[in-house]
Amino acid sequence: MVILVKLLGIIIVVFGVIYLLKPSIMKSYISFWKRGKRLYIGGILSLLIGVILLLAASQCRMSWFVAAFGILGLSKGIVLLVLREEKMRTMINWWAERPIAFLRVHALFALVVGALLIYSA
Repeated sequence: MVILVKLLGIIIVVFGVIYLLKPSIMKSYISFWKRGKRLYIGGILSLLIGVILLLAASQCRMSWFVAAFGILGLSKGIVLLVLREEKMRTMINWWAERPIAFLRVHALFALVVGALLIYSA
């Protein structure tokens, strides 16, 4: 399980680097989730990641951080599965319309979170 936490951290760091260097890719990624029922797939993935993080938290160096991130993943998954599609699309459109500087700050946040997950595992 700890290996999955480290792998998730690496994926988040890679995404953070890509988004920091090319924020336009992040806008494309955000738009990807608007089509069809992809948001529900995202909700299921968030639930799965949340459960994995919660199960692995006790074996990690910074268990409180991994557990908190797992709770956030579960919360996000529940919200994505419970909210109506038009409300979710409104939130996605809000993210897609953010300025490049905002997206770069978000990418830096992703880098920090990913690095903490790697360190925690």
